[in-house]
Amino acid sequence: MRTPVRPACLVALFASLLAAQSAAARGPRGGSFGGRGLPPVLEAGVRGGYDYDAEALSLGVLVRAPLGRRGTVQLVPAADLFVLEEDVDWQANLDAILQSRGPVYVGGGVAASNRHLASDGEREVQAGYNLLLGMHLPLRNVRFRASLEGRWTYLDGEELFRLAVNLTFPLGRPRRPRSGL
Repeated sequence: MRTPVRPACLVALFASLLAAQSAAARGPRGGSFGGRGLPPVLEAGVRGGYDYDAEALSLGVLVRAPLGRRGTVQLVPAADLFVLEEDVDWQANLDAILQSRGPVYVGGGVAASNRHLASDGEREVQAGYNLLLGMHLPLRNVRFRASLEGRWTYLDGEELFRLAVNLTFPLGRPRRPRSGL
């Protein structure tokens, strides 16, 4: 059964995104742990969240693989478990995100979800797609990146909304590009 997403959650998410975007305009940050002038690095991490439609907490893992020298496009495979009252559902995602110059990012991708269907009590794997909007939280002097993400998943004609907090850690160090000889 689909429950409506609370409008206050969406208003709070978008207000936070706008505030963070204006804060980013005051001081540029590098993308994907690269810093200014450094190439981005691979990141891996965990996330926790809440599925407003299933009324379930979630726990997952993700990897952010920057594409290109600037890392403005990232490939993000992820998997989540959703803890229900008497069961556990899962969802796997493969998303591409576009990182703005500030902390805000948008993206989308494909999803496969193993869900317990209320109509007949059976489990079924469904394929669908995701749309997402997120922002990196402006934490300084930490060795991880935190982000807040709103995710809309469309499965078999059904729209699901989830809110998650991601914590990712750099795998390796950014290296300065070599100058030509």
